[in-house]
Amino acid sequence: MADITPLYSAEQIQTQIQRLAGEIAQAHPGGPLDLVVVLKGGFFFGADLSRALALRGLDVRLHFVQAQSYQSQTQGPVQLNLNLNLVLAGKRVWVVEDVLDTGATLRQLLPALQALQPASLSLVVLVQKHAQPDLHPEAVGFHAPNKWLVGYGFDQDQALRCLPFIGFIPPTLL
Repeated sequence: MADITPLYSAEQIQTQIQRLAGEIAQAHPGGPLDLVVVLKGGFFFGADLSRALALRGLDVRLHFVQAQSYQSQTQGPVQLNLNLNLVLAGKRVWVVEDVLDTGATLRQLLPALQALQPASLSLVVLVQKHAQPDLHPEAVGFHAPNKWLVGYGFDQDQALRCLPFIGFIPPTLL
């Protein structure tokens, strides 16, 4: 862990989550609200965001989808695993994603969720590395440099995901 350069502390992350929860709660007072958390990276963010929304009085329902597009640091085809019992018709849905980088995952996931006919479909990302002209999150926690992130859901070959902060590894160590 000595080679990880901290980028966002646990306190900074929680501050941004509280801000994001406030924005979402203001847009959807009272709920109900369905969160679709993209696993594995979005697990920590989704858990903390859902609690922050519940503390603001929203009736929050959690759903999970699994997506994978990286093996080590190499991006490959997106593997998407939707819960076949996912019922979102007529519901206000927020997709909870850890990072918007290339947008490949979201370009497959959002149309698949839209096909389930939610009343609304919005996107919240904890970290946005690159702006994507066709993807516009309604809420963003941090705008980060293009570095390999670890901690708070971000991993290095499935390791370092559980760190309480977000940091980056120097490219020479990847």
